[in-house]
Amino acid sequence: MDGEIRQLENESWVGGELWAANFIDCTGWSIQSDYRFAGPFGTPTSNPILFVNPIAPIENGQKATSLFPGSQLLTIDGTGHTSSGPYNTCGFSKMNAYLQYGTLPGSDNYCALEIGPFNVTYIGSLSKRGDVGMIEASLKGLARKRNIPKANYGLLLLP
Repeated sequence: MDGEIRQLENESWVGGELWAANFIDCTGWSIQSDYRFAGPFGTPTSNPILFVNPIAPIENGQKATSLFPGSQLLTIDGTGHTSSGPYNTCGFSKMNAYLQYGTLPGSDNYCALEIGPFNVTYIGSLSKRGDVGMIEASLKGLARKRNIPKANYGLLLLP
């Protein structure tokens, strides 16, 4: 399990440990499955799939897209835990076109940041900003002051 935890931490310095904690919580369950689908994954589908990538690492969306011929990846620059998390009119427009008419975005498959978290909008992607290290250090410092374990950085956002 250590390898999986490290992978999640490497994919997201903010949410990696939070996701790992979710997985660990399930390890104590006494539920056993009678079946586990082990593949093959990826096959031609009756209709193309639109993968929407607002929070998962872009590599995961690219891999999923490569497994299903004719599928496309829509990338929305923003934060959130669902495709509607980053309130983004460009993203909503493209998802609506797909859901209503089956229209994929084609080469216009990127939606730039419109509104940042807590109505604070950064210029450019947060991952490309030079102050990411400062933000991470501030979160760690605040966590130490509040005696919050690293796995619960999300609690820093609560009043």
